[in-house]
Amino acid sequence: MNIKLNDGERDCLRIPNAFTPNGDGVNDTWIIENLEFYPRAFIEIFNRWGQKLYEGHPDDEPWDGTTLNGKPIPTGTYIYTIRPENGVERITGTVSVVK
Repeated sequence: MNIKLNDGERDCLRIPNAFTPNGDGVNDTWIIENLEFYPRAFIEIFNRWGQKLYEGHPDDEPWDGTTLNGKPIPTGTYIYTIRPENGVERITGTVSVVK
């Protein structure tokens, strides 16, 4: 998914809708491209019951498909929220974890 937040092409967030944290070294983490242009951004991932699984900022390690206490999550669809910065509308969507 591409989200255009400002007029410049470099400010377009590219949010993957799936990743495969299976340890093969390919697509093992959920990386949001161009998030570095929003250094104060805050990302959260939730399961379908609203339990928070991940929270982070652009400088943190990207989500690797584990819970906050490091346990692997099952294959499924998860909800994310991204708050790019103050004054910019929050982005919500889903990401699928495929193992």
